[in-house]
Amino acid sequence: MNWQDFLEQKATEQGLSIDLQNTLLAALPDENLPKSSQQSLASEFNITTNTVKARMKDIYTAFASIYPELYNKNGAGKLKTLHNYLRKSYSQLNKTSNIVEQDISYPKAFRSLIESRIKRFVGREFVFNAFRNFVEENDKGYFTVIGEPGMGKSAIACKYVYDHQVPCYFNISSNANNTPEQYIIKKISKSV
Repeated sequence: MNWQDFLEQKATEQGLSIDLQNTLLAALPDENLPKSSQQSLASEFNITTNTVKARMKDIYTAFASIYPELYNKNGAGKLKTLHNYLRKSYSQLNKTSNIVEQDISYPKAFRSLIESRIKRFVGREFVFNAFRNFVEENDKGYFTVIGEPGMGKSAIACKYVYDHQVPCYFNISSNANNTPEQYIIKKISKSV
């Protein structure tokens, strides 16, 4: 997926209007360099700089829902912050797009689950920052991720397991793979 297609996808996911999508695509025409001049955007779209500012504010608000760090930035720094976030997400997408070719040391029973959940996974850095902070501040304990069905809890777990190469076991109730005994039997048979 090229940079512009990626931006269109992210803009659609965030519910941006066509005008906002076009403004985002023009503001970030290249993966490596944002267009910093609001005046050049105003000229390109034949609108006022105040309209550009209003559009950019709407874009930042939409992306702040998945990247809260945007709330902490002011003015021109927001475009650079958003650009850096999107570049990271784009890079992650490109890294995981060829996941099948990588040698993964997960149990075979969970490889397809992990691969399918992280194939198009991007963002949610705030969750992984919370994980990292918890691990750094606590020598033991539990971290619970709570959410409605379909919100991405399993995808977050898969991404964490993949990135940190940690042991894993997924209880999958639809496969009747959800009892402590099954976990213990798999662990014992793997160690023998």
